[in-house]
Amino acid sequence: MSNSDLMSVVGKAVDLIRNLNVETIVIDSVGVGAGVCDRLKEVRNEQLLNVNIIEFNSAEKANNSKYVNKRAEMWFEMKDYLKNAGVPENTHLVSDLLSVGYKFASNGKIQIDSKEDIKKITGRSTDFADALFLSLADKKYEVDYIFEIQAIKE
Repeated sequence: MSNSDLMSVVGKAVDLIRNLNVETIVIDSVGVGAGVCDRLKEVRNEQLLNVNIIEFNSAEKANNSKYVNKRAEMWFEMKDYLKNAGVPENTHLVSDLLSVGYKFASNGKIQIDSKEDIKKITGRSTDFADALFLSLADKKYEVDYIFEIQAIKE
C-alpha cells in the first residue's frame, strides 16, 4: 500500500468517526495497520478527534496457553460468540467464516490457518470475518464500529 493509499484510509476512517459519532475504533496494528494507527493518533491529537483507538496485534501471546497467539484465541472466542449470538445474514461474512481452518502446532497449541494460505485457496482476504473478529478483540471497551484496514481501503 502506498503512502497516499494509507492516508486515504485514514481520511475515510476520520470521516466515518465524525459522521457516525464513533467512540472506539479497533485497528489491526500489524503491517499496514501500524501506519494507520500512528496517523490516526496524530489526527486525533491535531484536530481533537474524540475517539478511543485500540491497536490489536494478532501475533501477540494469547492469554490462554492452549493457543499459539491472540489470533487463534480470538477466532475461537468468535466461534463461541457466534454460537450464542447467531451468524449475521451476510454472504461475505459466512464465506469468510467457512474458509478458515486450524491445526495443532508441534507444541500442541491451536493455530489458525495463515492469511496467506487462506488467500491462496480462496483468492481473497477474510475482511468481513476479520472485522467481526476485531469487534471482539478487547472486551473492556464498548465498540461501536470496527475497521479492518483491508475492508475500508476500497
